[in-house]
Amino acid sequence: SGTLRNNMVINGDIRINGDYNLNNSSSVNGNRYASGKFTKNSPQLSLSAYWNAAPAAARPTDPTGANNIDWPMGYFPDKTKNTYQGRYPMPLVGEMPALAASAAGRISQNGADLAVNVYSGHGPDKIAGTADDGCLVLDGSKSPLTIQGSVVVMGDLIIRGKVGGQGTIYAGRNVHIVGDLSYVAPPAWPKPDTDPAKTAAANAGKDLLILAAKGNVVVGNYTSSAWSNRVWGLMANSAVPREVSASDAAIGYDSDNNPANGFLFDGRYNVVEANGGRRLAGAGTNTVPRRYYESSLADSAFSALCDADNVPGINAAVFCNHGFIGNLGSSAAGGNSVLNGAMACRDELDAFYGTFTINWDIRLGSRSRERVNTYFLSASGGTGGDAAKASTIGWREIH
Repeated sequence: SGTLRNNMVINGDIRINGDYNLNNSSSVNGNRYASGKFTKNSPQLSLSAYWNAAPAAARPTDPTGANNIDWPMGYFPDKTKNTYQGRYPMPLVGEMPALAASAAGRISQNGADLAVNVYSGHGPDKIAGTADDGCLVLDGSKSPLTIQGSVVVMGDLIIRGKVGGQGTIYAGRNVHIVGDLSYVAPPAWPKPDTDPAKTAAANAGKDLLILAAKGNVVVGNYTSSAWSNRVWGLMANSAVPREVSASDAAIGYDSDNNPANGFLFDGRYNVVEANGGRRLAGAGTNTVPRRYYESSLADSAFSALCDADNVPGINAAVFCNHGFIGNLGSSAAGGNSVLNGAMACRDELDAFYGTFTINWDIRLGSRSRERVNTYFLSASGGTGGDAAKASTIGWREIH
């Protein structure tokens, strides 16, 4: 179950496995689906108002303009609240070896490969055999990164900056977005649009990044007091224990660490991992217990990678087995934040300054005429096998 918070703008559909509380101070320009019931309502724009107000990154409308060209999965104003839809099975990022076996892609920068198919080498400390092994830092803030195809990072992924190409990065634990994440060549949709086929052709090759975490997607510098003050309390609330994939127990998601009674996680992301996970304590090889939201890096090393002005924008479709956690927005963006792509998670535990806008990328739509050939999802063969084993208590898909 969940609540749409104040000052959110969702240019896309929402779905939740449970009840959902809408409100009048946020807008949902799309359909709403819940396995339970909705309470209250949220305003949405008329077609003409959407054409005037929606950003270029937001999906087109259906029809796309006054010429009434039909455009499946485009926006059409309809306040229908679709309740009692039945639980929607959310797939999982499954066994990492299976993903690694089918990965086929590369990440490069300035013409040099940073990772090909699978990254499992030393971590940012550049010392083999330490707690951050398998972790990869991708910093495109000064020189753009290029992603093509599917790449598996066996540990944590830390990423920021400009990204080009089309591809998916799977992380065996967390994805940490530590600064603005933007496209070199972003897609754009004029509104209204008299020639949507031409627009679709132009957008087909534009940048598209998918980030999939077996653990969490964590936004911002979790070592800062501002982050802790805003996010810690959200992570501390326990929930009814939910069943998780057995393969997630390896990264701590069996709260009592007792497989004999099943694999259950109680939703407390701020505590130390149940199975004794460790992170670096500082320079050298010493370690300390690791919490679910933390990376495997030492706090000082992690903080040095973060943008001091926080995270104003995320251009990616983000997916995780567990929580979307963090502090969004930056003073440079007037406190506002935006996610262009999609979000799918079981728990959303984030704080934001100003407004938080989510624009769904219609190129991801299963029935969309703009759907790109997501060949780079070939490694997702590991995401479906565990789906039937996990009972999702509450999650929100924004698209």
